Amino acid sequence: AKLPTGDHKEVACRQLPRETHALLATHATSPLMPRQRKRSSTHIALPAQIDDALTMAERIWQVVHAIPKGRVSTYGEVAAVAGLPKRARLVGHVLGQLPGGSRLPWHRVVGAGGRIVIRGGGEIEQAQRLRSDGIIVKNGRIDLRQFGWQNTTREPR
Repeated sequence: AKLPTGDHKEVACRQLPRETHALLATHATSPLMPRQRKRSSTHIALPAQIDDALTMAERIWQVVHAIPKGRVSTYGEVAAVAGLPKRARLVGHVLGQLPGGSRLPWHRVVGAGGRIVIRGGGEIEQAQRLRSDGIIVKNGRIDLRQFGWQNTTREPR
């Protein structure tokens, strides 16, 4: 895919969590791959339009990274905490783009009412990972009152 042309910004990534660096570095063929310079921080030259999208993804990664073991959050709650209210689908898209082997605990994010909404075999992996975190999964659902993180305590639908 071609990047949009236009103004480019230098984005310092020093303040981002290590997971963000690892996620970006995993995409070896990506034009967004960090390039090491003589300075101690990593910089990425980004078109201005992509900088905004990357910032949203970074905020989502940071929120997901903060979900503790034994807790889950919904896509909508992650979006709200990341400062992206009503952008639950964006959270799903960003998490769906994670490279294989990512250490980000994507499995701790579930649909509204505690439902596992991933399909195509991913729901089995998510349920297994949740169970290994000590979370009870019953009929593809998690009790948000028992395992919800922060404000994720709404009644199941």
